[in-house]
Amino acid sequence: VAKFDREFDEDTREIRRRLRTLSMRFGRELALPIDTFDKIAESTSFRSRLESQFSTLNCAILDYPDVRHEELVRRAAARVKPFNEKGTGYRDALIWESVLSLTERVESEVVLISDDNDFRNKQRELHNDLVSQLVSRGLHRNKVILVSSCRDFINTHIRPSLTEEIWNDLLQRLGQPRI
Repeated sequence: VAKFDREFDEDTREIRRRLRTLSMRFGRELALPIDTFDKIAESTSFRSRLESQFSTLNCAILDYPDVRHEELVRRAAARVKPFNEKGTGYRDALIWESVLSLTERVESEVVLISDDNDFRNKQRELHNDLVSQLVSRGLHRNKVILVSSCRDFINTHIRPSLTEEIWNDLLQRLGQPRI
């Protein structure tokens, strides 16, 4: 939702810039077709649509993790992943804490889909700092699987278990061409 809001702001800035150019060409003021209230409504609508899709897919949005700020500050100062060399990565740290919390509550493996370098090593595997955090909580080192994209996740973890007929039906439902 935050990304939607940022992109909305970028798009409206671009529209305003282009409207100024067009206004100069036409010799009259042209109005912006959207305003702040539209952004709030669309952001709320986007969040509702997203939550609805998650519900349909039997997914949930995790609550904020229960982690002490002192712990995050210690890790940031020590540059422990997912913090980077500059000590930034607060949001990544919250994501990672959410993953750890979920991993402690479920028996199955947890898949983290991210192409963020702060979660992985040079071999594109879960970074050793994060593996150490899993192990220190008594979890198996392979309980969290890092995947770079949704496409990689689908191709690696879902598609192999589907028949061609089911796969093509799924693609058709998603509006994708059959293969």
